[in-house]
Amino acid sequence: MVITVADNGTADKDNEEEKRTHHGIGLDNTRKRLELQCSGTLDMENSLNGTIVTITIPQ
Repeated sequence: MVITVADNGTADKDNEEEKRTHHGIGLDNTRKRLELQCSGTLDMENSLNGTIVTITIPQ
């Protein structure tokens, strides 16, 4: 199963550089839980046009 969430990022343009490089502990915890529980993955792609998050859960 693949879940993709996209956001165009137009709500707040302040601190764009910080948003592109910020990786919070919540994301790290989610990645670890997906890996441990089901060998799943979480990938995130940031750009000036927004963010795309893809979660993959193997069958």
